[in-house]
Amino acid sequence: MTLAKTLADARATWRRGFTPEQVRTMDYAAQWLEQSGVAAGALRGGELTPEFTLADLTGRVVHLSDRLDRGPVVVTFTCGRWCPLCAAVLAAYAPLAPVIAEWGASLLAISPQQAETDPPADADAFQELTRLSDPGAKVCKLFGLRYPVPGPLQAVYRARGIDVMDRNGGHAAFLPIPATYVIDPGGMVAAAFVSPDHRHHAEPEAIVAAIRTLGEKRLDA
Repeated sequence: MTLAKTLADARATWRRGFTPEQVRTMDYAAQWLEQSGVAAGALRGGELTPEFTLADLTGRVVHLSDRLDRGPVVVTFTCGRWCPLCAAVLAAYAPLAPVIAEWGASLLAISPQQAETDPPADADAFQELTRLSDPGAKVCKLFGLRYPVPGPLQAVYRARGIDVMDRNGGHAAFLPIPATYVIDPGGMVAAAFVSPDHRHHAEPEAIVAAIRTLGEKRLDA
């Protein structure tokens, strides 16, 4: 099954838990996001990746530059594990970590969700991933991905027991649009998969293909 089909199924299941009025609010918010122009400002292929330092769920500090010293890096952005579509993406990407490691690459998953609201004990399915917390979605902003969650949508989520600001550790209710970057060891974006639609994420096969292409180029050099 493709990731696109998995996300379509997850979205359908997720929406069944909301009232028709709440679903309309979600649809309006999705339409607003697509028309907001956020995606137009996102980091693109051929551009230099901004350096960042974030902590993983155990508090261990991770520097992008250190990872790039070892080889290519895949960086993917999601809202957090509280979002069923994002959880499905993380579950699909977790098995990629050992695959791309064969090409000397590593995989980092970034979200504004803070560690205290995402206990590692509840995340065993994603243990292959290095998951990083981005306070205030500041790294998301560096990549041009950050957007403010509209108030009406925040209210819909709160009615479901999901307070975005609380999940973000008390920081503002910012989230990133879906994006995955394949970064070469020099820090240049070799491939970028960006969309303002949370139903659209890079297929795992496309990520592996981009890493393989980078690896083959390095072998030919």
